[in-house]
Amino acid sequence: MSSHRLVFENSILIAGLIDIHVHMREPGATYKEDYSSGTAAALAGGVTMVLCMPNTAPAIIDKQSLDLVHSVCRFTCSLPYKDSVTKPTPGNFC
Repeated sequence: MSSHRLVFENSILIAGLIDIHVHMREPGATYKEDYSSGTAAALAGGVTMVLCMPNTAPAIIDKQSLDLVHSVCRFTCSLPYKDSVTKPTPGNFC
């Protein structure tokens, strides 16, 4: 059995962060952000999980739209994700 020792001099070591308010904008406005670039950037900044807001086009309002997002995330996300589902309201868009 071998043991390993990590040395972090002049460093602050913290657990991974969780960002509970991100705007991935996929589907509908990927020119602003998408799951691939958004989760990669989060991971680079020490964020290890994100909670996405439902301001997409179409809005994430039901199982069908949530399944669409999950199908994209399976192949593009760099870290675990959760999505919000919202109640449809007039003018609900990106």
